Amino acid sequence: MREGILALVLVAGSGGSAVAQQAEPEISGQFLSLSVMPSLTHANMVLHVGLRERPPEKVGRLPDASLIWFAADFSGADPGDTKRRWTDGRRCPAAVPVLQRVEMLSGPSPRIPLEGGRPWGGSVLDGTWYTLNVQMGVLGDQSVGPVRIESNVGTDLARWAHDLTQALKPCWSDVMPMGVSVK
Repeated sequence: MREGILALVLVAGSGGSAVAQQAEPEISGQFLSLSVMPSLTHANMVLHVGLRERPPEKVGRLPDASLIWFAADFSGADPGDTKRRWTDGRRCPAAVPVLQRVEMLSGPSPRIPLEGGRPWGGSVLDGTWYTLNVQMGVLGDQSVGPVRIESNVGTDLARWAHDLTQALKPCWSDVMPMGVSVK
């Protein structure tokens, strides 16, 4: 099995918290994005996940799976060929528990390039690069704000991304779910 690279990119924030730099979401309610970029096929996907506006009867309660939406931008070698597809927790209930497993991803162990240190591990130059951006992360019992995780093949992130994209595959539609708006 090929070894992967996993990196957690954090920038120190105020009050000892950690934050990552990420772009403003383009779809209302977005809390997560996942980029999957194979190096050889150029069949890229950017997945956006969020919560639609809550109906009045659900305000003040924790959201349920029916409020989750998924949007995926599929593109090839030509950037003009990007296609957006949609689904939600109602049309694709099997994807929701896979999505929730993101909270169980293991983090990286930093390596220092000094004599006597632990080996760096192998690099994969022809794999698939995964980038996960989440609006909120925790470290122990402390909220740390936005988190960004990047990895190549053979990591927890790669396995989770594969499982989530497979769960979503039969559910894609050209129809945007109700209660979702694009900025």
